[in-house]
Amino acid sequence: MSQDKKFLDWSRFTDPKSAFDLFQESIVDALDFDSYAEKEKFNALALETAYNLTPIEADGYGGVVDASGGDKVQAFIFKARIIDENSPHSFLPDPCFLMDAGHKAAALASIKQHTTFVGYNDAANNGLWVVNTGDIIEVELERGTYSYNLQQGRFIRIVQRGPAKSFDGASCQKLADHFGVMKPMDMNMTGGGRGSLGGLPAGDVVVGGNARATALAAGLPIGDIKAFYSAVITQVGGTPTDEKLKFFGAWGNLEQPRTTNNPLATTHPGKDRNNGGCRPWSADPKMSVFNTACVRNYSTFETGVKATVATLTNGYYPTIVEFIKGTTTAKTAIDALALGEVRKELDRWGSKGYKVYGRLAAGKTDNPNTHISAPA
Repeated sequence: MSQDKKFLDWSRFTDPKSAFDLFQESIVDALDFDSYAEKEKFNALALETAYNLTPIEADGYGGVVDASGGDKVQAFIFKARIIDENSPHSFLPDPCFLMDAGHKAAALASIKQHTTFVGYNDAANNGLWVVNTGDIIEVELERGTYSYNLQQGRFIRIVQRGPAKSFDGASCQKLADHFGVMKPMDMNMTGGGRGSLGGLPAGDVVVGGNARATALAAGLPIGDIKAFYSAVITQVGGTPTDEKLKFFGAWGNLEQPRTTNNPLATTHPGKDRNNGGCRPWSADPKMSVFNTACVRNYSTFETGVKATVATLTNGYYPTIVEFIKGTTTAKTAIDALALGEVRKELDRWGSKGYKVYGRLAAGKTDNPNTHISAPA
């Protein structure tokens, strides 16, 4: 296909004025200067600590994640600011400057305006990256006809560990302190999200898919996901049955978050609408945040159950609760998932009811990616 963007209709140049306009434009084109010289790779400053994506989330960013062998390839994302000369981000407020000046809300809002960069960790090929706030990184932007795609770019490598200064000279230390620093093991392929894996002292949160091996190596007891679902059913007010366990099994098989004690990916206690970020929970001070949606890693079996029950019984999922309690006409998991209201409530949760139905119909009720601690 032709890439000529300057096709000229010569019949338009029929008088001296239009001819002069053509001559003037030809001079402008002759002096045209591309300050980026078709550059696609840039140095950038990480504005937040990277966090891992589930395969479903990775699909939304155009990522291809091979999860067939566990966490073989893990996608992660973060916001960053180009710091090269004539940066395409120079027109945006500098989050490091704002945070250093004490304007936290403005700094966090400014971060959201910057480019999201996607990277991949491949444990099989020893490709493990941990991007922290303030790191200098090399990134790639997709070049369009007249400009760059500033919505999303690609992470290439870490150039220098931070926290560095922005190109305006502002310190990024306070911004780094806000997001925290992850050690290299914190994003090990046995883990995921913003959790704690370094050292694994007894009682710490073990994060993510296939974390059972990590927990065993650290001497941490292992829990059972069916026991987790049974505890949820009991606390909601029902009696555990094989059909109810199949229901939760299919639901968890669809979600499969790389979390701890959170097989259905609840965000309880939710986001902090006033101050931004994720709301803390006094019931689980060791809880950590898994992703920007505020999905959590709960530090114990019991708090994970409590959070799941609190979400199910918050008033938005009445038909699912009725099935759990045994007060609906649906007595089997497949019948429950055929109910329109149940599907709508699963859609509201973010799980897509028809997909959960498909998982159950295919007999898929396992969840190898979520770690469950042993109950106390």
